[in-house]
Amino acid sequence: MVGRKAVLAIVGLAMATAPGCSSSVANGLDAPIKAIPATDVVVETNIQAVEQATQATLETTGSFADFNTADAGGTAVTAGPSSGPGDISYALVGAGSGIVLAGWNHADRHCVGAVSIHRPLSTPVLGESIAGTYDFVAPAASSAQCSAGAFAASSGAPSAWPESPSSSGWPPA
Repeated sequence: MVGRKAVLAIVGLAMATAPGCSSSVANGLDAPIKAIPATDVVVETNIQAVEQATQATLETTGSFADFNTADAGGTAVTAGPSSGPGDISYALVGAGSGIVLAGWNHADRHCVGAVSIHRPLSTPVLGESIAGTYDFVAPAASSAQCSAGAFAASSGAPSAWPESPSSSGWPPA
């Protein structure tokens, strides 16, 4: 009989290698399933839906600059702070070379987000400037602190976070 930790490791490996599955979800599987707040999964799912919409814009126009919030697959998208798991904040960076998405989880007071960079940025976002998608989780005492614009304006990675990209995800679980 396969133990619970072995099953979690197999599921985590499958998720980490599956296309479109973010590293933050895979890293969360290091903890028992019951330790992952359901609202974190909701926020992550909504961010992924918006990421798909931004990628469609990128493929069509070659830039995130033409992202239309109406194309976000039914997920509410705002240029202001996220008000909860179903409301994703966004901000363009580098004249459309990148986009920051963030959603506030009121249950654990975390701001979950992603930075997607299409072309290298002259000014880093959360310490990142090379092409790729980087997930992040940051503490947020209120929804007002979960604004993609605030993260977009932060050029340095928070001091507690490792150099990125990291093979174990960004930031580590």
